[in-house]
Formats: sequence, structure tokens, C-alpha cells
Amino acid sequence: MQKRSFTLVELIAVVVIISMLAALVMGSAQIARKKALVSKARAMISSLELSISMYHADMGDYPEGNGATMASPNNGNAQLYLELTTDAHSRYYDWQGPYMEFNAADISGGKIMDPWSNQYQYVESPILIGNTNSFNLWSYGPEGTDAEQSKWSTNW
Repeated sequence: MQKRSFTLVELIAVVVIISMLAALVMGSAQIARKKALVSKARAMISSLELSISMYHADMGDYPEGNGATMASPNNGNAQLYLELTTDAHSRYYDWQGPYMEFNAADISGGKIMDPWSNQYQYVESPILIGNTNSFNLWSYGPEGTDAEQSKWSTNW
């Protein structure tokens, strides 16, 4: 009596099918990961927005942007972190902070970082774009540049 075994063609067919299924799963996982990072950035912006609103309610003013503008926003992040976590200037008698506590993974060099390891941008009282009477807060998204505003996560 002869033993039956798989032919080489059958084995190759099984390997191809498994490879195709693995590629589908990996592609779906990659898309889900990207969406999760965007959701995380939006959640952080919402948390920061709430903290800034609490600061404003206590102080009657928004945290200083340290001269940041929409064209040059890089100075605002470190100042925002200081204003939310410490009485940065001892200028307010009613400072009730800290207004937000951060995970160590969200801070680098005294700046608040987005899920792509780029700093969030903060501008107090912007003139042209967004919330012109309060503040703008945003992440440039996965690219980390200001090239495609449609990919930003913002509070406006």
C-alpha cells in the first residue's frame, strides 16, 4: 500500500494563500495603527484645550505663546507646557495648577510631543486662521510639516 503525501504544487498553493492572508492582515493593521495615532493626537488636543480653558477661567487670560505666530509657531509649545504645569512667571495670585499632568512619553525637552514625536503647535490669539479670539493648537500629523493642512489635527 502506497502512502499519500502532498505534492509540491499543493504545498506552494498553501504557502501562497497563507502569504496573501498575512499581507491582508498586515495592511489592515497598518491602517488601524495610523487611525489610532490620529485619534491619540486629537484626544491630546482635546485634553490640552480643556486644560487651557481651565487656566483661562482661573487667570482671565490664555497661556502666553512666547511670541509664537501661525507663521512661526515653534516657541509656543514649551511656554504652554510651563504655563500649564508650573506658575511660570509667578504673575498670578490665583494660579490653581497644575492644569494638566503629562505622561513622560508625551514630553521631550520640555515640549509636548504628538504621537509622531513632533511637537504640538500653540499660538495665543492668532490673527488670521482658526480661533482668532482665543488660541490655536494643532499637530502637523504624520508628515510633521506644515505642507498639507488637511492632514493636521486641530482645535479649530
